[in-house]
Amino acid sequence: MAPHRQWCYTEEKGTHWYEGPRGAYAPLYRFVRENRALLDDHRAWAKVGLVLPHRSFADDRERWIGMGEALSAAGVPYRIVLGGDDVVERTIGPDDLRGLRVLLDPFPGDLLPADRATLDAAFAPGRCVRTVGEAIAAAPAVVAVEGDAPVRLLPRVGPAGAVVHVLGRSYESQRDAVATLRDVSLRIDLEALGVAGCRRARVVAPDSATVEVPVEAGRVRLPSVGLWSMLYLETRR
Repeated sequence: MAPHRQWCYTEEKGTHWYEGPRGAYAPLYRFVRENRALLDDHRAWAKVGLVLPHRSFADDRERWIGMGEALSAAGVPYRIVLGGDDVVERTIGPDDLRGLRVLLDPFPGDLLPADRATLDAAFAPGRCVRTVGEAIAAAPAVVAVEGDAPVRLLPRVGPAGAVVHVLGRSYESQRDAVATLRDVSLRIDLEALGVAGCRRARVVAPDSATVEVPVEAGRVRLPSVGLWSMLYLETRR
């Protein structure tokens, strides 16, 4: 979100426009531009599809946000499979389902008949589950933290390799900043991400120099993790 004239509300100012200071955002924008090869043409790696009928989301948004949070906290990447209604005009199609192994379909009766028929034809009953716990059990995490470091991992795959976005979650309210974590170890299913031959990876972050780290038996140790790092894995490395 570009921080230029963003509508917002605070108790101190009421309704007003937020004008983001250039110095606070320009370095991050520059980092994204300089590393576009790790971002462009990459898509989320996911085997779980969260079937979200729009009418159900409109009725109880927090319930659906909670399901997404639970999947993310368990390290299970997922993709939204959005079903239409009388407000959102869309139909679930093959592209929505491509590559998915499991459907988390908690409210099957809320879908339009055409969307329901598409899902029933594409997925056998054994590949459809109703609870977050069942989805987590059916699709183990492809990347995971070893230990209890407070990070969130988001794998992406692209034409030349895979990128794992590592988001630090050790927020310190007194400083209004995310604390830097040291020696964070990850366990990665290299074969699932299509980079089985990877032996070395690059760690790219907005606030530090790029470093190379070894990949040993699917394990990687990151020297430090701040707000955001990208771990780039290539088959030939």
